[in-house]
Order: sequence, then C-alpha cells, then structure tokens
Amino acid sequence: MTRWRIAIVFLLLLAASTVYQAVRPTSGIGGSALVGETRLMFEVDEAFLLESGGPAKSVEISYMDLDDAGEDAPVLLLFHDSVSGPASFDTLAPALRERCRILIPDLPGFGFSSTEMSRASSRVFARVGLALLRESGVEKVHVAGFSSGGLAAVDLLELAPERCESLILFSAMGVEELELLGEYSLNHAVNTVQFAAIWVLQNLTPHFGILDRTILNFSYGKAALYRDQRKHRAMLEKVESPVLILHGEKDLIVPATVAREHERILPQADLEWFDGGHDVIREDARRPAESLDAFIRKVDRGEATTRSLADAGRLASAREEFTFDFYRDDLRKWTLVFIILIALSTLVSEDIACVMAGVLAAQGFFSFGTALTGCFLGILAGDAGLYLIGRWFGAPAIAKPPLKWLITPRQVKTSARFFDRYGPFIIIATRWLPGLRVPAYVTAGLLQRGFFWFMGWMVIGAALWTPVLVGLSMLLGESILVWVRKFENYAVLVLFGVMLSVIVTVKILMAVSTWKGRRLTLGWWRRFVRWEFWPPWLVYLPVVLVALWKGLRYRSLSLFTAVNPAMPAGGVIYESKSQILDGLKGAGAAIARHRLLPKEMPLKDKCEAIEGFMKDFELDWPIVVKPDQGERGAGVGILRSEERVVGHLEALGAVEVIVQEYIDGEEFGVFYVRRPSEEMGRIFSVTEKKLIAVRGDGTRTVEELILADDRAVCMAPFFLEKHEAELDHVPGEGEDFALTDLGTHCRGALFLDACRLISPELTGEMDRISKCYDGFHFGRYDLRVPSGEDLARGYGIRILELNGVTSEATHIYDPKHGLWNAWKVLGAQWALAYEIAAENRDRGLKPVALWSLLRLVFGGGQRPHDNERGEKTP
Repeated sequence: MTRWRIAIVFLLLLAASTVYQAVRPTSGIGGSALVGETRLMFEVDEAFLLESGGPAKSVEISYMDLDDAGEDAPVLLLFHDSVSGPASFDTLAPALRERCRILIPDLPGFGFSSTEMSRASSRVFARVGLALLRESGVEKVHVAGFSSGGLAAVDLLELAPERCESLILFSAMGVEELELLGEYSLNHAVNTVQFAAIWVLQNLTPHFGILDRTILNFSYGKAALYRDQRKHRAMLEKVESPVLILHGEKDLIVPATVAREHERILPQADLEWFDGGHDVIREDARRPAESLDAFIRKVDRGEATTRSLADAGRLASAREEFTFDFYRDDLRKWTLVFIILIALSTLVSEDIACVMAGVLAAQGFFSFGTALTGCFLGILAGDAGLYLIGRWFGAPAIAKPPLKWLITPRQVKTSARFFDRYGPFIIIATRWLPGLRVPAYVTAGLLQRGFFWFMGWMVIGAALWTPVLVGLSMLLGESILVWVRKFENYAVLVLFGVMLSVIVTVKILMAVSTWKGRRLTLGWWRRFVRWEFWPPWLVYLPVVLVALWKGLRYRSLSLFTAVNPAMPAGGVIYESKSQILDGLKGAGAAIARHRLLPKEMPLKDKCEAIEGFMKDFELDWPIVVKPDQGERGAGVGILRSEERVVGHLEALGAVEVIVQEYIDGEEFGVFYVRRPSEEMGRIFSVTEKKLIAVRGDGTRTVEELILADDRAVCMAPFFLEKHEAELDHVPGEGEDFALTDLGTHCRGALFLDACRLISPELTGEMDRISKCYDGFHFGRYDLRVPSGEDLARGYGIRILELNGVTSEATHIYDPKHGLWNAWKVLGAQWALAYEIAAENRDRGLKPVALWSLLRLVFGGGQRPHDNERGEKTP
C-alpha cells in the first residue's frame, strides 16, 4: 500500500510540475543580465528552414547591442556556448564595451529567444548571427566564439567571409578528432545517451522548471545532439583572416590539445595561454579583454598576420595530414575518461562502438586495452539493463493489454522451458547475432532467470566476442572506417532491412528446424489457403452486398427481421435459448429437457436447483450447463461432477443459465425453411458435425498426436492451448483422446455435407417439430440422433438449440466445397429470408425499424447471434 501511496504522490507532483511549466514557461538557459528588451524577428529563407528542420517560418531572437564605444569603434560579434548561454559574456562584455561595439545574440533555445526549432546546429546559429548583422547594419565584424560557440563563429566565417575581419576562439571546439572519443559516430552516441537522460529528467521528474535553468535542459542537450564538427577542419584550413586563440591550460571541457591543433592548422593564428580552466573568460575577464582588444587594434591597423603571410614552416606544418601521434602524450592522460565514454557509446550501438573503438585504437587515439575495457564494461552494463527491464517491467506488462493480447501464458512457459535448456547457448550465440540480443536478454529477465546466472554467461559471451570485433577493427583500420561512414548515410534503411531480414530468417529457420515447427507451419498454411478458416468479414463481404441488394429491392434493409415473428427481431439478437426451447415444447420428447436458472439466484441455490433438476428427470452425469445467451460456444460446459458444476458456475458469474440434459449420439445441424403460404416446409441444409479426436499409439504424446493429425493440425494453436495440461500425456494404443466436445467449428469440430440424408421422413418430422413453434419459419436446429441413418428416418431426434435468421446453412464448410459454392448457398439463404419476411409483411407484420435494429445490435448491451463457426454474421 505504501508503494501505491508513493506512486500516487509522485504522479500528482509530476502533473503539477507539468501544469506549472505550461502556465509559467521558463526562458532558455543562460539569460544574461546584460540583455535588455531588444528583439529581432526575421523571416527564414529556404536554406535556414532546411538546416533548422522548421517548423517556424520566422525566428525571434533577443540580443544585446552595447555601442558605448562610439560609431567608429570596431564591432565584435560574440557566440555563446550551449551550457551557460549568453551569460558566458557577463564579465567579458563590460570589460570591452568602451573599446568595441558588442553584439551578443541569444541563440535559438537560449536566453529569451525562440525555442521552436527541430535542429539546433552551429550552422543554424551562424545564420542567426548573419541575420543580426544585416538588421544592425554592420558590414564588417570581428567574430568570436566561446566553447561550442566557436563552431558557429567558423560557420559564419564560411557563410560570409567578406564580413568577417578576424576570428577569435575562446576555449573553442572545432576539431572532431579531439572531441570526446575522436570520431563522430561515437561522439554522437555519447550525446544521444546524454540527451536521453536529460529527456527522462525533464519529462519524468517533477522539477517545476528548476532543471531548465541548469545544464540538464533541452537546449543544451539538443545543441550537443546536433553537434557535428566533421566539416569544421576543412573550414578552418581555408580561413584567410587573422586568428586569435585564447585557451586555459587546465581546461577539462575542451582540452588544451584542441587549441594546439587549431594553432597548427591556422598558421596565422596567435595562441595565448591562460592559467585557468574552461571558464577563464568568466573567472578573470581583465586579461582576456586586454588580449582581445590588442588583437582587434592590430587587425584594424593591418598588422595582423593572414594565412598568405604566415611563416613558411607553420604553413608546411598546416599542410601535414592529421595524426594522433602529434598528441599521444596528452591523450594518455584521459584514459579513464575514454573508458567511460566508450562504455556510454555502447548503449546506443554495441557493434558500431566496438568497431570505431578498434579503429581509433589502431590510429593511436587510445590503446587497445582502453578500447577493449570500455567496450566490455559498456556491453555488460547495457545488457544487464535489458535483463532488468524484462525482470522489473516485463512480467507485469504481459499481464495487461496490449501485451496480454500478443503473449499468452503458455508461450511464456514454453519460452521458459526453452531457456532452461538452451539459455547459456542463446546468451553466448546472440553476442554474434545483433538483431536477437534485445529480445533474448529482455526475455531472460521476464522469465525471472537468476541475475548472476545471466551475468555469468554474459561475461563469457562478451569476453569471447568483444576482443574479436575490436581486434578485427584494429587490423582492418581505415577500410572499416570508410564502410561505417558510408553506412551512416543509409543507416535507417539498412537497419530496417537488417531487422526485417533477421526477423523473417529467424522465424523461418525456427519454424523449419524442428518437426513441431514444420507441422505448425503446415497448419498455418492450411488455414491460409482454406477459406473455412478465413476471417468472417472476408468471407461475408459478397454476402453482405447480396443482403443489401435484397433490402433495397424489397424497400427495407431490415425486412429480414420479420422472417420469424416468434423471435425478437427474427432471431438476430436477444435469442433466449430457454424461451425458444419452451416454444417448441409441443414437440414433446424431441426437445432436450432443460431448466432456466435466473441470474439473481445465488450460487448455492443454483447448485441445489441443478441437483433438483437431475432428480426430477432422473438424470445422471454428465449434464450441460451454459449461458442462456451465448456465443462461440463460450461458457458451454459438459460437466461430470458436482465440483465441476460449482467451478463452472463461478466462472460464468451472474448470468442467466440453462441446465440441460446431456444427449449422447451424433450431432447434426438441420436448416429448415417454410413460407407462410406453404403447408409444409423443407430442409435447406443438413450438416454432420464431427467431434475431432486423435487415436493413441502408446508412444506419442497428445501434443505429437495433434500435430500429426491432418485435420487437428489446422487448429493446432487452439488445441495445444486448450489441452495444455495434458500435452505430455501418452494415450494407450487404440485409445481415443477427444479434442473437442462441442459441435462448433471455431472450437475444432469438422463440418461435413450431409444433405444426402434429406428424406421425406426427416422433412416430415422436422416440419412437425417446427409447427409446434407458432411464428417460426426460418432457422437451423442443432440436434443429436443415435446415427445418420436414424436421422434420415426421422427417428430419435433430440433438439439441443434452435437459431434464427442469422444462422447458417453450415454444410458449406465441408472441405470439399469451394468458396464460390458457399457464396451461392449463402446468397440463396438470404434470398429466402427476404422472401419469407416479405410474405409476413404482406400479412401485416412490421419489421424492426432500421434505426432500432442498429441500436439493438450495437447499443443494446447484447451481442448478435453467432454463426456456427462461432463468428458474427452480418
């Protein structure tokens, strides 16, 4: 109970937090104290819309324009980072405002600017800066970027080199090879994990906007997610303008190695070191401001070095191809960080992470041991997570919709037995089969297999697989890197294709690899090609069209409800089995003895009533107990003991129940029709209902016998579930094991055409019985007789049920008959229904109004009568 209280309190807080944030939205991270009410609204062009991903047609940004230095002062455009936002420059800007005109935009998603943007890339930020320059009437600008803002500065320099007089990089990014794990796919994987964590914190914790003002916000997460520095090296190699690099020697966010690489590929650059970390421009703005002011004045005087005037030795160094050997000593210091980041990247894609880690190890970014350790630990952590998801969430989830509709308890038990037998092999093998890992490991948790048992085999599997993949990637090196980069361009299509191929292949292989699988596949194929197993909507579509045409022709779509005046709506719905049997009581012994038990009757009284019923008619077990209004044979029980009666009544619940004598013999369906103008009716159809059984041989189990039987295999899933408790039983030689005890197609009975048994004697007897029920003209009897010969003689007939207008001529389901024959018979049946109903209308009987019929069927709280297959007819 305490858990429920905690959960309710948590959900209430989460709902309150969501409402609070909707009513009082927090501005983006990093709202600067310097930014006033200045706004810029600009219409986006096609390029901006394409790069930003929309959906906004215009963007509003807030910005700071400090013009205290006068009209002739140089202009400095500052791009902030994605962590502290515009507040990055709260100390630097005041130190420069008397020397430069300063423009600082709140980039989209930060400060007070627009947040409606799908992709927050540096290219998009650069276009915002360019729009600000146009709005402000600035022709020439010194562009600077702090941290990730350096990427936007470089992008702006490429977009509008004629406007940019110089480039200033404050602790700036710009070299993918030295960012995080040194390769885009791995870096993107790490940022994806980070963004996922931020999403969970933002959406699943009641933070009331507090997280929006920290690093754990969407703006930062989105900017990191869409960060791509792969093109920036080429951009930097083309920069002609003077460059100033300011960097902290103790920077842990953008390591000093990045600044040294910037200095190498920008031979004209001046590099100045500071004794501090990443936020050196915020910690002590005085010295950075002086350095920047001196650099800008040097550029304005024409004394700054451009690429074309750079030292020859530095130009030669800039033309050298990048290699990690330049910075091997620096990179070794980050070994523990690399291990953690590699492990995080495996949570997105184990295979790509291992391949790229191996490639980077071959290039010298880190050692083979670092790559192997990170991949191994990440794989264990990620797969343990999959196991725990199955263990904590799987079992409760499959007990509720929609999973309970897709996964049966029997399937879970079967999987558990399979896992007990082959679990270790599955766990190890799936390390080499990527598409099967998630379902296999989640299943292991769902089946409550021991955590340490699972992890033990997982360690073995990962220990065998990881060194092979990482080592192979090291040996193949650049060739795999090229393949992976090409793969990225088609990642979604390839991933979909691989998953589809794996699923199809595995299903096929599993199906044909065992005898049971092959037999189940055969059963599925037979259900697919034999129309008798098709869904009713597919079979009945032409019949519905015929019925509609008949309704239009007779000027009443509901005319057929007048076919049987004795039954409500002609027997469409609301058929009470007991009332119909009572209507036939004039037929005497031909009607099975029965008694109705009201739904209000307590369980104990119902049991006593059944006992009294058996004594009154001197009946012995078994007896039949079923709902007075039922479908698909649901709730019908052939009960052989008092204990079974109690359990069956409890399962039925508070419904009206019929108790009926059990009648042995062969079961048939006889369809009778009589026009009101005719003296004598006729038999339209006779169906023999074979109750399926399998015969034992003393060696095979019930499951094997079901799968081996040519008819039973067609409905193997149903029979295997129904007889689950007896599947391992081995019937003796010659012993019959009954698969079904009800003459219903959907429960396994075989229907055969028995129209050959129609005879004057049978017709006469059925006509006698039918005339006992005044107002009955059209419907199907379910009955039992000692034999087919007795039926033909009209002898020994015992009526179990009578169904009205929506019953069927069920001989059509004989496997020898085709679908076209079924359509002809059903069409003729409905034509007769309308003809008889039309005669009754001419005699003064009004059919149920169409609107009333629709309310009756769809809104009356009752179900329509089922056809003999146990499925609703139109």
